Amino acid sequence: MRDLAMPRGGCLGAWMPLSCLAAIALVPGSGASADEVVLAPFNDNTLFETMDGSTSNGAGNAVFSGKTGFLGGGVKLRAVLAFDVVGDIPAGSTITSANLTLVLVQASIFGGVYTHTLHRILADWGEGTSVASGGGGALSTPGDATWLHTFFPDQFWTNQGGDFDPIVSASQSVGTCSGPCVPVVPHTWASTPQMVADVQGWLDDPPTNFGWLLMGNEDASNSAKRFASREFVNPKHRPMLTVEFSPPPFSTADITGPRGVSDGCVDAFDLGAMLGAWCSGINDPNPPSPPCENCTPVNLAIADISGAANLPDGCVDAFDLAKL
Repeated sequence: MRDLAMPRGGCLGAWMPLSCLAAIALVPGSGASADEVVLAPFNDNTLFETMDGSTSNGAGNAVFSGKTGFLGGGVKLRAVLAFDVVGDIPAGSTITSANLTLVLVQASIFGGVYTHTLHRILADWGEGTSVASGGGGALSTPGDATWLHTFFPDQFWTNQGGDFDPIVSASQSVGTCSGPCVPVVPHTWASTPQMVADVQGWLDDPPTNFGWLLMGNEDASNSAKRFASREFVNPKHRPMLTVEFSPPPFSTADITGPRGVSDGCVDAFDLGAMLGAWCSGINDPNPPSPPCENCTPVNLAIADISGAANLPDGCVDAFDLAKL
C-alpha cells in the first residue's frame, strides 16, 4: 500500500470539509472487516554446521532442516526465513492467525518422521549468492548467513547456529519420501498463539522482524529434509506465510497524508490502508461488487480524485467514493 501515497491538496491543515466527513461515513467495512494476505519470504537461507562458517545456500532453490547422514558428514542444518509483514499489513492491525506452508521436495529414504520446530530469530541475518546442489552446502558469499555469521564474512551470531528464542512457536511432523518427492508434499505449521504473537510483534515493532528458524531432529542421522525455497523454479511450491488480520478501527485521528502527516483529509494513502487494494475497474462505469474482490491492484493518480463538482481537489470525498 505504500505505492498509493500521493500529494495532498484541497483539504488543508486540521480543517476537514463536510465532503471529507461524508467520505469517512461511506467507507465500506471501516474497522469491522477482516482480511488475509499471503506473503513470500524476502530472505531465506540455511545454516550449515561448520567450524569456520564457510558454507551457506543463500540463492539456492532449497532450505534444509535436520541432520545429514554419514555420507553427508552428520552435519546439522537449520533453515531461516523472514517475511515483510509491515509492508503488506496496515499498521495497527490485529493479527488473528498465521500459517506457514513449506513444500517438502526431497528426504532421505533412510530417514523417518521427525518433528520440525519454528523459533523466533533474535538477530538480523542475510542472504548472499551462494547456491548449493544439496545438503552439503556451497561456499559462503558476502552477506550470507552461516552457522557462525549473521552476514559473512565479518558479522557474527552471539551463539553458533543462530540466535533464536528457545520457545517453540509451532511444530510439525515431516515424513520422508523415496529421494526426490514426486509429487512434492506441502506441510503447514498451523497457527498457534505464539505464531500470532510473533507476527503481531513484527508488525508493531518492525526492527525486530528477523523471521523464524526451522529446526529438525538434530540427533538422528538422515533426518534432514529439503524444502523449496523462495528461489524454487515453481512459484506454487515456494514458502508461504498466510496471515489473517483485522484492520485497525478508523477515526478522524487516523487520517494521514502520504507520509503519515496528519492533514485532515481522506486521501489515497488513507483509503489504501482501509480498503487494502485498488481495483483495475476503479474508473469503470460498472465496477465489480464488492469493489476490490478478484481485481488487479493499481495505483491511484491524482486525476482520479475529484471534488463534489467533479474537479480535482486532492481529497477523496463522497463523490469519489460513489465511483468505487
